[in-house]
Amino acid sequence: MFSSTRAGRLEKSDVVIVGGGPVGLMVAIHARRAGMRVVVLDKATPPIDKACGEGLMPAAVRELQEVGIAMNADLGQPFEGIRYLMQEPRIDLCGHFLQGLGWGVRRTKLHAALVECAASLGADLRWGQAALGLSEEGVHTTHGLVHASWRVGADGLHSKMRRWAGLEGRTRATIRWGLRLHYRGLEPLRQVEVHWSHREGEVYLTPLTDGEIGVAWLKGRGAATMEGIAEAFPQLAERIRGATPSSTMRASGPFFQSARCPIAARLALVGDASGYVDALTGEGLSLGFLQARILVSAIARGNLTRYARQHRLASFLPSLVARALLWLRAEPKRLEAFLRTLSTRPTLFDHVVTWSHPPLALFSR
Repeated sequence: MFSSTRAGRLEKSDVVIVGGGPVGLMVAIHARRAGMRVVVLDKATPPIDKACGEGLMPAAVRELQEVGIAMNADLGQPFEGIRYLMQEPRIDLCGHFLQGLGWGVRRTKLHAALVECAASLGADLRWGQAALGLSEEGVHTTHGLVHASWRVGADGLHSKMRRWAGLEGRTRATIRWGLRLHYRGLEPLRQVEVHWSHREGEVYLTPLTDGEIGVAWLKGRGAATMEGIAEAFPQLAERIRGATPSSTMRASGPFFQSARCPIAARLALVGDASGYVDALTGEGLSLGFLQARILVSAIARGNLTRYARQHRLASFLPSLVARALLWLRAEPKRLEAFLRTLSTRPTLFDHVVTWSHPPLALFSR
C-alpha cells in the first residue's frame, strides 16, 4: 500500500501534521480517507487534555459524525441550547438550537475517540516526538527528519509552525485567558449556561458524562481561583458549594492570536494556529474541523491558494461574531441593551445561537 520502515513507519509521507490535538487528528482522518500517507507529530502522549469549554456546537457534532464518530452516552451528554445569565441587572435568556444538538464531551474522551479513528485508518501517529524546525523536505524532529510533500501546522494558539514559517500576525493589547475544572454533584443541565460579569468575564457550565459538569472561566488578567469565582458570581458559587471537584484547574491563553496568511510554500496552518479571536462563541472546534476538511480538499488538488481563499470565507462569520461580542461586553450598557433586545425576540435568539459555518456548498466548488 505504501512504503514503510521495519517498525511500520512511513519513509516518506504525503502530509506531515505538527500537532496531534483534535484538529490535527481531523486533518489526518480526512487525508487518510483521501488515500494520502500521513504522519502526525506531537511531543505529548494521548489522551491529551486542554483547558476548554468542552461544549461541541451542532456543526462540530456533524463533522465528527461524518467521519464515523458516534455521539453516545459513553462519549458525552447532549445539550439543546445556550442559556445566558447576568446578575446585575438580572437577565435570564435561553436560546435553542434549530438544527441538531450540541454535546458536552470531556476533552480527553474526544481526543481518545479521534486517536482511535485516525489510527484505524492507518495514520502514522508519532507521540512523544517533537517538531524542531522546518525543512524544504519536511519537518525536523527529535527523531530526525520526517520527509513530506505537504506540511501542516495544527499546533495551537502559540504555534511554532506559524512562527517558523514567518506567518505571525499582529498582536492585541486586550489579553484574555481561559481556565477550566470539573465538578460532580451538581444538578443536570439541559443547556450550556453562560454566567456574565462585566468586570470578571464569563463562566461556562457544560453538561458532561458520569454526572460531571465542566466549569470554564474566561477572564482578563489576574490570578484565577475558586474564591475569585465565588466573589464575582455569588449565585453560581452557591450552586457549586457542596459539589466535589473532579479535576485540577487548567489554563489556556492568551486567546487573541493572528496569522498574516494561513499558507506558505507547501505549508498550511489550521485551527487555532491559523488565528484565533476569543472563546466567547464556543465555535473553535467547529471551525477547526471545517478547516481540516477544506485543507485536505485543497491539498488533493495541489492548490493551497484555494485553501487560503476558503479559510477566509469559513473564518469570517465566527471572527465577526467573536469581535462583536467583545465589543458589546467592553461597555456594560451596550451588552445589557443587546441582551434585553434578544429577550423580547426569543425566535431571533434561537437563530443567533444556531449560527454556524457558511453553507457547505460554498466549499464544494
